[in-house]
Amino acid sequence: MVVASKFCHENLQLIGLESKVNAVKFVFELFPEIWHVFRDNFEKSTQTELIKNPLIYYCLPSNDLELKVSVDALILLKQLNEGLKIVKEKCPNSTVFRRLVSTSAEEFRGVIEEILAMYVLARTFGKENVIPYPKLSSGKEADLMVRFNGTDVYIEIGSLGARLSEKRIEKVFNEVAEWICVKLRQYNRNLCLRIEIDTTEIPLKENHIDEDRTFKAIKRELECLELGELLRLDWRGLLNLKVALQVIDIDPKILNQLDRELAKADNPQVRDWIKKKKDILKSLKFVKSIEYYNSRTVVVEVWSDESYPSKLSERLLEAVAKQIIRHLKEQAVQTESDCANIIAIDTRHWSLLPTDGLEVFFKETLFKHLEGELMSVFMKSTDISGVILFFDTIDHGVFIRNPRAKKTVDWFVNSLKLKEIQKTTVSSRYSHLPTETHKLRLSRRRWWQRWLRLRRRL
Repeated sequence: MVVASKFCHENLQLIGLESKVNAVKFVFELFPEIWHVFRDNFEKSTQTELIKNPLIYYCLPSNDLELKVSVDALILLKQLNEGLKIVKEKCPNSTVFRRLVSTSAEEFRGVIEEILAMYVLARTFGKENVIPYPKLSSGKEADLMVRFNGTDVYIEIGSLGARLSEKRIEKVFNEVAEWICVKLRQYNRNLCLRIEIDTTEIPLKENHIDEDRTFKAIKRELECLELGELLRLDWRGLLNLKVALQVIDIDPKILNQLDRELAKADNPQVRDWIKKKKDILKSLKFVKSIEYYNSRTVVVEVWSDESYPSKLSERLLEAVAKQIIRHLKEQAVQTESDCANIIAIDTRHWSLLPTDGLEVFFKETLFKHLEGELMSVFMKSTDISGVILFFDTIDHGVFIRNPRAKKTVDWFVNSLKLKEIQKTTVSSRYSHLPTETHKLRLSRRRWWQRWLRLRRRL
């Protein structure tokens, strides 16, 4: 998700902020391991300093009138608390505690993924079988290890971090939020306004997002909608413009409850506004929904859900694939010889739309950019049993098997119920190499000798 938030009145910011931070503090105190990590920060830091931490910011209540942490945030805190229990018990001097309170988004994202992986693996294999940050024979540390039925699996958890495309979008959203703040000052009212943007039709310039044209296009749509007029009407909540346009000519009495609420179909003032702006709404490419609440200050948030694809997606995916390969090569040296090693990478990207059939999804999108170079890495790193590409948590993704791996991890993959891309159809210089079969597992050396002879002839 890409989000840009702006407080429009600095003198009012701290009034609402103090209450929100106190609400987060109250919730953190309910989770002992999290409170142990964050207690000193809450006691010694100001509210403005505290919200620089991504976890605290994520947990801030969105509604000033009802200061409650969201259900999603509570679920995340519960999972992190369970993961931290394992670290505290088995690796009490770990740097994970310092990293969790960091204000660096990149460092924070990495540590969150590690802790969530511990939570998922402990739930799957039992807490007693999960070892955080085990020492390798090289003297380095792996992120974690699972010991099960006499077999050790070392796991490295990786994150690709924010891509340049996301940073460009965030910059545009910041500019839009600032522009809206300036426009709202003339109404002299306190409110919380959230604008959802669809990134599908973002303008491009030489294979990059055109920031200037994107800002102007979103600004133009908001000007045509005349937000001031809409905000003067008697309504609150979420208004989905697409749904509102679809049902505007339908009697609200025959609509289901969800559509009635999203379209504000029972509000005659909003319906009149929709009818008046009907032609404009049909031409919208960017503004998807408008959310409006009373607030103690003026807050504007411009955001886009991470699942919107873009015309730039295909070109971006190639860059993401290269980034994954670079990450794999870096992690390949941090493995334990003659043991099973798995490299797991969070592949979340704003241009990807994950589906239920993850193995099909990956094959049709990211994997076709990966397969050639991935096989090259596998050929050189037989200690790597395979790679997990996941969304959100390590058990929500796909497993790509290394056909030349010394150790197989079928029990691990099956226990996590990972989807597996069964066959690597390589379109690179390694396309003549066989994929994993029973015969290959029994006679790797013979296959390798045949390939070397073939290469010499070439």
